[in-house]
Amino acid sequence: MNRFRLVLSWILVFALVAVLAAHAGRGTAAETTDGIPARTFEFMYRVHVPASVDSAGPAYLRTPLPQADGYQDIRASHLDGP
Repeated sequence: MNRFRLVLSWILVFALVAVLAAHAGRGTAAETTDGIPARTFEFMYRVHVPASVDSAGPAYLRTPLPQADGYQDIRASHLDGP
Protein backbone atom coordinates (compact mmCIF):
# COMPACT_ATOMS: atom_id res chain seq x y z
CA MET A 1 0.00 0.00 0.00
CA ASN A 2 2.85 2.42 0.79
CA ARG A 3 4.52 1.67 -2.52
CA PHE A 4 1.25 2.41 -4.36
CA ARG A 5 0.95 5.80 -2.61
CA LEU A 6 4.57 6.62 -3.41
CA VAL A 7 4.12 5.80 -7.10
CA LEU A 8 0.84 7.72 -7.22
CA SER A 9 2.47 10.72 -5.54
CA TRP A 10 5.30 10.75 -8.08
CA ILE A 11 2.83 10.53 -10.96
CA LEU A 12 0.89 13.48 -9.57
CA VAL A 13 4.09 15.51 -9.08
CA PHE A 14 5.19 14.86 -12.68
CA ALA A 15 1.72 15.73 -13.96
CA LEU A 16 1.71 18.99 -11.98
CA VAL A 17 5.17 19.93 -13.27
CA ALA A 18 4.08 19.18 -16.86
CA VAL A 19 0.95 21.33 -16.50
CA LEU A 20 2.91 24.22 -14.99
CA ALA A 21 5.56 24.01 -17.71
CA ALA A 22 2.92 23.98 -20.44
CA HIS A 23 1.11 26.93 -18.88
CA ALA A 24 4.35 28.92 -18.51
CA GLY A 25 5.26 28.28 -22.17
CA ARG A 26 1.97 29.65 -23.46
CA GLY A 27 2.87 33.25 -22.57
CA THR A 28 6.16 33.15 -24.46
CA ALA A 29 4.74 31.84 -27.74
CA ALA A 30 3.66 35.32 -28.85
CA GLU A 31 3.58 38.73 -27.27
CA THR A 32 0.12 39.69 -26.23
CA THR A 33 -1.42 43.12 -25.95
CA ASP A 34 -4.71 43.16 -24.09
CA GLY A 35 -5.25 39.48 -24.90
CA ILE A 36 -4.73 39.98 -28.66
CA PRO A 37 -1.68 38.19 -30.11
CA ALA A 38 0.92 40.59 -31.49
CA ARG A 39 2.85 40.01 -34.71
CA THR A 40 6.07 41.60 -35.89
CA PHE A 41 6.86 42.55 -39.46
CA GLU A 42 9.91 44.08 -41.05
CA PHE A 43 9.64 46.02 -44.30
CA MET A 44 12.54 47.34 -46.31
CA TYR A 45 12.15 49.76 -49.21
CA ARG A 46 15.13 49.98 -51.51
CA VAL A 47 15.07 52.66 -54.20
CA HIS A 48 17.62 53.30 -56.92
CA VAL A 49 17.47 56.70 -58.59
CA PRO A 50 19.63 56.95 -61.69
CA ALA A 51 21.72 60.07 -62.13
CA SER A 52 20.19 62.75 -64.31
CA VAL A 53 22.24 64.72 -66.83
CA ASP A 54 20.35 67.97 -66.26
CA SER A 55 20.19 67.92 -62.46
CA ALA A 56 20.87 71.56 -61.63
CA GLY A 57 19.53 71.50 -58.07
CA PRO A 58 18.50 69.18 -55.31
CA ALA A 59 16.39 66.14 -56.08
CA TYR A 60 13.46 65.29 -53.80
CA LEU A 61 12.41 61.72 -53.23
CA ARG A 62 9.20 60.83 -51.43
CA THR A 63 9.06 57.48 -49.68
CA PRO A 64 6.10 56.07 -47.77
CA LEU A 65 6.60 55.96 -44.02
CA PRO A 66 4.24 54.02 -41.76
CA GLN A 67 2.16 55.92 -39.24
CA ALA A 68 1.27 54.57 -35.81
CA ASP A 69 -2.46 54.28 -35.14
CA GLY A 70 -4.91 52.15 -33.21
CA TYR A 71 -4.08 49.09 -35.30
CA GLN A 72 -0.29 49.25 -35.42
CA ASP A 73 2.62 50.47 -33.35
CA ILE A 74 5.72 51.64 -35.23
CA ARG A 75 8.78 50.82 -33.14
CA ALA A 76 11.60 52.06 -35.37
CA SER A 77 12.07 53.73 -38.69
CA HIS A 78 15.37 54.44 -40.35
CA LEU A 79 16.33 56.32 -43.49
CA ASP A 80 19.77 56.00 -44.97
CA GLY A 81 21.19 57.62 -48.05
CA PRO A 82 24.34 59.05 -49.57
